[in-house]
Amino acid sequence: IDVAAPPEPLQSECTELANGLAVYFYFCTGKNTCRTRMFCFEAGRWVEDTATGSAAGPLACHLAPFQGTFIQGSARRAKLHCHASSAL
Repeated sequence: IDVAAPPEPLQSECTELANGLAVYFYFCTGKNTCRTRMFCFEAGRWVEDTATGSAAGPLACHLAPFQGTFIQGSARRAKLHCHASSAL
């Protein structure tokens, strides 16, 4: 997402929400590595969160079993190490 000019369908959806919207994109680049980016729409603009463990944890659970690294953000590229088993 270009935070200065987000896609129109996403932009129009966000302006109608009272508490804004957060989106978390991921792409698995290997068995143990994913590239991720987290954006939220607040105060009328898009903001990128470069290292959000609150999104990485649920993603690891979604991908379980998973043990690896999420590389998050475009500039900072934080490395979040996660482990999630598939046992209940």
